[in-house]
Amino acid sequence: MVPDEVDRNVSAYNQHEFEFSFTNQDSSRKIYNVTLENTSYLTWEQNKFNLNASQTRTVNALFYIENITTINDTLESSYKYSGSDNDFSGPNISIEVSTFYRNTSISVEPFETSFELPFGESDSSVFRVENTGTKTAFNVTVEGEDVEFSRNSFDVAPGEDVLVQYNVSIPKPDSNATAATNQTYSRTVQVSGENFNQTEFTASVFVPFKQYDTEEAEEEAIDTLVQFCSDNPEATICSGEQIVKWRNNTKYVNNTSIYRANFTEEQLTALQVLANTRAEDYQDILQRVRLQQNTFRSELQKTRSNFSENLGEVENETQQNTRMIRSLNETINEYGERQLQEARNRTFYVQLGVGIIVFYLVGRGCWWIYVNRNELTQDEGWS
Repeated sequence: MVPDEVDRNVSAYNQHEFEFSFTNQDSSRKIYNVTLENTSYLTWEQNKFNLNASQTRTVNALFYIENITTINDTLESSYKYSGSDNDFSGPNISIEVSTFYRNTSISVEPFETSFELPFGESDSSVFRVENTGTKTAFNVTVEGEDVEFSRNSFDVAPGEDVLVQYNVSIPKPDSNATAATNQTYSRTVQVSGENFNQTEFTASVFVPFKQYDTEEAEEEAIDTLVQFCSDNPEATICSGEQIVKWRNNTKYVNNTSIYRANFTEEQLTALQVLANTRAEDYQDILQRVRLQQNTFRSELQKTRSNFSENLGEVENETQQNTRMIRSLNETINEYGERQLQEARNRTFYVQLGVGIIVFYLVGRGCWWIYVNRNELTQDEGWS
């Protein structure tokens, strides 16, 4: 009993039929209960049968698997000889199959690709991934530098589309941040998958000019002083009194026996301004900054929430429109079929009516001739 070996390359996500031949090589004995076991990928249409002496039988098996893989397996079979109750091990069945996805094609359409953002801030938009081919697009993945996506690794059926939200943000450089402003940065979004060609689009982000280094130093000094005065409201520097002493432009402050500190002109000026500010002013500044931060966070959260709701509505509308178009198409087809059938029925009944009338007239004529046959035969015109 010898089966055919299988060595094929077939498409995944589709059902394929394999044929196996089993031959009884014994010319004198019959074989009973040839038994074949199903597997996760192979289903026998007939997994138990008999073989007469020298008989060959072809058995079909259905192969199906969803994933791309390579199967190299050996299946076992068993049988009995006539006149024996013992099971014998049948020949090994070799399975060697490689699977692949059938190719399709996709298109990518972004809604917005131009942004203006300071370093570290983000903005969002949406792009559409549409399957323009005839096969399912498997394992669609999206990636891009400094870009985050609402979804990744998904399938798209033929003729369908998927909306993907993406957030883009350019991080602030660790050094020379000011010099890196007033420039446009390009970020490429790539869309790839198992069975279609990679496609991409480019988003541009303009970073406006900003004095990051100076502003950060001032903000840090203010934050430090505000925090210090909050913790030490009785300190001299927080009292609102002038504490910066100038002496022959020597750039010494509090040149006492306790300590001696050296400052530049800019630092002395900044300290003088800060020293002339009252503790209440620091508290007011701190409160205003916190209110602005809270207001900004609230507005940003509200904007993101509205955008997410709008995005959901857009996606729902797209799906509803698709279903409506399909339903309308089916309705048009059904209406056309009904109109065609009604036209056929009308034609049939008209033809039937005409036929009945003609048949009736012919019958009446024949009957009249039959009734008046004697008179007609006596008439000279019929003699």
